[in-house]
Parts: sequence; structure tokens; C-alpha cells
Amino acid sequence: MGYGPSIAIIGAGVGGLSMALELDKRGLTNWTIYEKASGVGGTWYVNRYPGCRCDVPAIVYSHSQHQSPNWTQSHPPREELQRYWENLAKSQNLSSRIQLNTEFKKAAWNPEYHEYTIDLHNSDKKEDFTITAQILISACGVLARPQRMALPGTDDFEGKLIHAAEWPEELDNKALKGKTVAVVGNGCSASQIVGALSEDPEINIVNIARTKQWYAPNGTAKDSRDRNSIPFSPEIRETWRRYPFLLWALRWRIVAMLDQRWKWFMEEEGASWRAQVEGETREWLKKTVPPELYDKVATDDPWGSKRIIYHDNYLTALTKPQVKLIEGRLKSLRKNAVVLDDGQELIVDVVALAIGYDSEGIDLDIAGTTDKTTNYTSKAQLKQYLGTTMPGLPNYFILLGNNMGLNHMSITAVLEIQAEYVGKIIQGMRDYQLPQIEPKLEAALKWDGWMEKRLERTTWQRVSNYWRAGRTGRIYTHYPGSVLSLWWFFRWPVWKDFKGAEPIVRRQRLKRVLFLLALVVAGYFGRGRNGLGLRLVQDAVKGGESAVQAGKAAVQVLKSKVTELIGH
Repeated sequence: MGYGPSIAIIGAGVGGLSMALELDKRGLTNWTIYEKASGVGGTWYVNRYPGCRCDVPAIVYSHSQHQSPNWTQSHPPREELQRYWENLAKSQNLSSRIQLNTEFKKAAWNPEYHEYTIDLHNSDKKEDFTITAQILISACGVLARPQRMALPGTDDFEGKLIHAAEWPEELDNKALKGKTVAVVGNGCSASQIVGALSEDPEINIVNIARTKQWYAPNGTAKDSRDRNSIPFSPEIRETWRRYPFLLWALRWRIVAMLDQRWKWFMEEEGASWRAQVEGETREWLKKTVPPELYDKVATDDPWGSKRIIYHDNYLTALTKPQVKLIEGRLKSLRKNAVVLDDGQELIVDVVALAIGYDSEGIDLDIAGTTDKTTNYTSKAQLKQYLGTTMPGLPNYFILLGNNMGLNHMSITAVLEIQAEYVGKIIQGMRDYQLPQIEPKLEAALKWDGWMEKRLERTTWQRVSNYWRAGRTGRIYTHYPGSVLSLWWFFRWPVWKDFKGAEPIVRRQRLKRVLFLLALVVAGYFGRGRNGLGLRLVQDAVKGGESAVQAGKAAVQVLKSKVTELIGH
């Protein structure tokens, strides 16, 4: 058994592993991860569709404290990413505390013992079992449940109907030779699938898209390359192994560059920048695709109002003779065909739904003291404090909760920030022997209020997409600011915002009082030496009046500079 309170972590993806690393660092080793899949890595273990790869540099997608010099390219395929996280779990001695093939069913708070009773199911043994844990952490992520479509005629369709997130590995390019594949969607997954399948001229592809997207060049609009990913030579990898500080320097340079892009989606702050990027990208797009295709792929949405997609091989694929892009919505299926909303009927052998994930539904069934997750039908309805805790659910923490997603930067940065924050709270609970802790409702409402005002300043309000409740309601998925500003919010727990943390609040107040008392005592006992000690205190008090005024002015200047830097 490890040290500290018992902790159950749900999910062995990037979030769950980052949380485990943080807990071990703080000596909180009494944790277990429960993962429903057969391996670690989360989305990189589950997704097996053709062309699946990272669309941000792997150097910033990996854990900041565990950099790898072994990346073979800048944006590696999913196999390489999954292998990185699996090797990290092994090298850091996490694997022995991970239970695979174990699915979370529900949890209920036991107020008598200050712990959760958690029901789980082991798919290997085909049995249900129950555990208890003082702390419950959700690390399920937002890419856990594939979005479904209720398609009339599904039972009559004789071909293969699959979701991109559940792509059978045996359905590779060799198996698809001579067949027609309908790829539904034109987002990140769809563009990667179309690009990968199009490399075989014997696979016919029909890409069905109901909306338009912003497609970014591989590199820059002025200096675009054929593929988004850049190979790393053995010499470069050997240099990183010998001089790891060079890898660190590169990582932080990329982080700094990417984090500046948060202004893209701010209406006022990013207007001029956005106009420049949109203009350059449209000019590049006109040179990349023929005129008849340009009208089908060019969008009028503001840059950054939706997920930006690096075209990689997608736009090139659309110009190939065996690939056809059709604007429309999939309406139903027939024996060997798909039917669109305009009545078109297309003969196909395989239908691949690359339509994303159900990010709005409630993931976990958890009952707390005064609230439970099943009271809600949408995540947008949840009241969360910093997207990490919920009033009424003690000792429950969420990674990538409401408004914790990013549209300009690696999500790993958010997961590390949240994991460190949760680690500090649990460490405080251990050190002060706090049996339970939960955010106050007023603190959660205050955070929600700030978030709503901030979101009003974004271009996200202008479009309909899955980031919003019902596609047009409240934006509940993404954070409207820089990673630097997010770190500022999470740098240390504000204990007065939590029920159950009163002993820590009292201790902090006592420390401040003792510090002031020490100054007075020092002045009193020092008065005998020509009154030096007393005069020091008196001078400090007198000088303090002017110092306070100067300090206030300095604070205002500092606040304005910080506001300018982090955007609020």
C-alpha cells in the first residue's frame, strides 16, 4: 500500500498518467488508475484509423518533465505517441498501479467514512466489483465517447458502418482496394483518413461534408511544404540525447510561439492579426486547389472560431481522380448506398463516420453530498470551480472539466497545470488531516461569471459547433485565454474558496499575525540599545505610509502589465 489518502483515478490516458506522476512527486503514492481499454495512452491507444497522428509538435505534446529525444518526426503517427506514454508509465513505475480492462460504473459518497464507494466492471473476468477511495479523480478526457448518428436503414445496409474512433485495424488500405469508402465529415480525423486512403489509387473515396473549415498550410502560407510532419534525422536525435538542454530550449520556444496565438479568437485583441492570417491563408488556398474546389473548402468563419485543421495531405487528396468531395448531409442508408439530404444516392462499400465525439453528455455517474452528476443532461449545466471541482461532490476532481480545452496549444499543458493544482490540494488535505473538501457554490458561480464575460469577447460566439451546448448555446468546452493566464489561476489553491479547508485558512492567518508580532517584539526588545530597535520599527511605520502609497502605484502598474500580457 502506498502513502497518503486512497485515490482512484479513472482513465490511463495523458491526463491520468500526468496526474499519477504529480502524485508520486508529492509522496502521494496510494493511488490506482482504472482504465477500460487494454492499454495506456487514452486516445492514442484507442484510435486506430488510417493516418491518425498528432497535429501539434510532439515535443510540446509530451510531458514537460519527461522529454524524449527519440521522436522520429515533428508530428508522429499515433503508434509513436502511444509508445511514448506506455514507456513513460513503465519507466516511472506507474504500470503496477494501473488496472486495465476495468470500466467505471458509478460512485457514491459515504459521509460516515468520508470516502467514495465505487462500482467497477472487469471485462477480462466479466465480473463486477466494488472498491472504496477517499479521493476520486476523473481523467476520462473529452475524446472518450464517439458521437453517434441515428441513421434510418442501418439494419438494411450490407456494407461496413464504422466510427473513426473504432476503426478495425484489419481494415487497412490493402483490405479496401477496389472498394468505395464514404468518409463522413471534414474535421481533423476525416482529413487524416481521406489523406491516408488517397495514397492508394485503387481506393475510391467519397467525402461527405456539411460545413466548411479553415485548413492551414503545412508550415506557413508563404513557405508551405508537402506534409505537415518534418522527419528528425538520427543525427538530430543523437544531439538531443547528448545535449538535452537543446531539446528543452526548442520546447520552450515552441510553447512561447504557440501560446501567443490565443489572440486569434479574441474579437478586438486579435482583429488585425486574424485579418492578416485569413488573407494569407486564402491566397495560399487559391494557389493550392483549383477554382471549383476552392468554393467548396473556403469558409467565411473567423479564423480560430473552430478547430484549425492542418491540411497535411487532405487538399492534395481532393484533387485526385479517385476522390470526390460532396457538400451535403448524410440522411440515411440503403442496402448498398448512402442517401444525402438532397436525395443523392451513392453506391458505397464502407461508411466511415468521422464526426467527432459526444463531449456534452455526462461521462460519470457520481453521487455526492448535495448533488450528483445524473441531475444534469449536459456538461454545460454543471457548476464547476476552475473546471476542476464541483460543489456538492467532496473530494472529487476533474481533469479537462468545463472550459479547460484549448484551440491554440497542446492540451498536455492544461493537464499538467491541473494535475499540479490537484496535487497541491491533496497534499494540503494530507498535511492538515482534512477528511473532505469541496468548493463553495459562490466560488464556482463567481468563476462561471468571469468565464461568461470573457467568452463574450471571443469569435466563438459567431459560429455553431460542438463547443456549445446544443451547438448554439453556452460555450462550455474551451478556455478563452493563454496557457500563461491559466497557470496564473492555478498557481496555488485559494483555500478560502473551499469548504473543509478552514484549518488551512486559520493557519495562514496565524502565520501573518505571528509575522507582524515578531516585528513588534523585535522593536520592543531592541529599544535598550540606544532605542535602535524601537526607532527601526517607528521609522518603518512612518516610512510605511509613503511606502504604501508608492507600493499601490507600483501594484497598479504591475497589474496593467500582467493584464496586457495574459489578457485579463
